[in-house]
Order: sequence, then C-alpha cells, then structure tokens
Amino acid sequence: MAASALCNVTYTAQDGDNLSGVAELHYADPARWSWLAAANPDLSASPDSALAQGAQVFIPCTPPDPSDPTTASRDTPKVNVLTIADFAPFSSRTWPAQGMMTELITAALGAGPAPLRPATAWAENPADGVSQLADSRGAEIGFPLPRPDCSADEARDACARLLYSDPVIEVPLVLFVRSGGGLTYRDDSDLAGRHLCHPTGHSMASLDASDRRWISEKAVKLTTPDTPETCFQMLVGGRVDAVMLNALTGASTIAAMNLREQITALDKPLAQHTLHVAVPKVHWRATTLIYRINAGLRALRETGEYDRVVGRHMTLLWDRLN
Repeated sequence: MAASALCNVTYTAQDGDNLSGVAELHYADPARWSWLAAANPDLSASPDSALAQGAQVFIPCTPPDPSDPTTASRDTPKVNVLTIADFAPFSSRTWPAQGMMTELITAALGAGPAPLRPATAWAENPADGVSQLADSRGAEIGFPLPRPDCSADEARDACARLLYSDPVIEVPLVLFVRSGGGLTYRDDSDLAGRHLCHPTGHSMASLDASDRRWISEKAVKLTTPDTPETCFQMLVGGRVDAVMLNALTGASTIAAMNLREQITALDKPLAQHTLHVAVPKVHWRATTLIYRINAGLRALRETGEYDRVVGRHMTLLWDRLN
C-alpha cells in the first residue's frame, strides 16, 4: 500500500531518531520502518537502533522493489543543498518532509530524465544562507531565500554573486501584535514612531521601498534579533509594539511557542514576499541548475502536484494552530 503522508523526500535524522520513529513521523505507522531500511541500505537495519544525527534517510512512497532500478535512490547523482533551518513551514529540520519548500524543490530536482538527489546542509537563518552560498562554501543551491531589490546598495553584492529562480512561493508580510493591545494598521502613518521587531536575515526590501522609507528616514524604531522566537518574546513582554514576519512562519512560530491566545496577526498585509532558490554564479552549471528548478516547478504545477504538496503542508500548519 502506498504511503499516505509526505514521501519521496529525504529526511535528516535528529538526535535520538531511529527507523521506527521516522516511519511514525512520515507514515503514521512505525511498522513501515522496513521500507526505510530497504531504501537506505547504508543505515541500520534494526527498527530501534539509533540513527547518527545528520544521517540522510530517503522516505519512499511505496515499498522499495530491489529488482526495480528506479528505486535505487542512492545511485542518483546528488546536488549539495543549503537549507534554512527553523523557517517552518517552508524549511525546518523537524517539520515533516523538512518543510513545504524542501518537498517542492526535491520533487522539482527529481523531475525530468536526469534526476538529482539533494544532500542537505543547514544554515541558521537567511542571512547566513546568503553569505555561505555567495562564498561558494560547498553548497550548490540554497533556499528558501527572498530575492533582494537589486537596485538597493545593500543588495548589490548578493545580486552580483547569485542567480535566483522564479518565485517558488508567495506569502504576505504581516504585523503580529498583542491581542487586545489596540494597535491597528490602515496605512503606514499608523506605524510612525512605533517600535517594530523583524528577525535578522529576513527580507528588508519592503521596509525601505520607493514609497516607504522606514529605515533610511527612521520613521520607525527597528529591532532585529536573530530569531522570530526572540521577536515574539519581546512582543509579549511589551518591549516592542509589533513583529513583522511572513504570515506562515509567524503563525507556525506562535503555535510552537503556545502564544495563540496572546498574539494575533493584523488582517492588512504590509507587502507580498516571494521565496526563491539561489545558485552561486561561479558554479559551473549555475544556469543549468536554475533552468532545471524552474522547469521542474512548472511541471509540478501542470500536473497539480504543486498544489497537492502545498495543500498537505497548509493542512499540517492549520492543524497545529487549532
């Protein structure tokens, strides 16, 4: 019987993982550890033996057939991928399939006559991801990354060194505020003089666009800690007036922190953000990789698989919120 959960993806083992636990996470059935053992012959063949932290576990959708060469995933050429950690639901070490965008890019790279298998490393935030990718420190592609405004001085270095894919996902940037706190947002004048929190490494382009000079003209006070969690802790503690973050990562973080009763998102978005894959321009096949990712994503959209993947992850997110 085919798996009903997220599959045909590669999972990075966490401390304390074993095959039965990974099968429970992905299939809701620990007995399917044998599928994982057959698909990953270089790993432990025991259901309860600990996996090495960081081990790559391929999650098949059907029981592997050793006589079928198409199931020999370990023989598929790999591509080194740098993924942003703790950016749920788009990418995360602990989110099923390691995130919505991870599953989409894995599927896009696997499409076509010469599939590629991602070998994943992790960056702690988008700023570190851009830096490591631009410096070509072993990574061949990176995601999820915002595409910067290349006309802005602070973005010119990244734009000169990285190629960006077509948009993979579009998501609104919204304000999260204390429930019942009275802060509203009808237009930018409502935020004049307010103290806002925006995690470092997340796109700042919409904060200093042609019609909004919040940073250069110091129209708002801005704090940029390392993580969304710190922003939300500051919000609950009354040290900032609002948190600016994409709607899905904000909702996921609030649910994980059990702050749903204390924090709410305002309805009107500040802007729409797009997330992309980036490839270092110095890579010998940079344009080929970008072409393959774009073509693979188009194929996923044409077959409806894109919508099915996004739908599964959105269902997981809303289940955690309710």
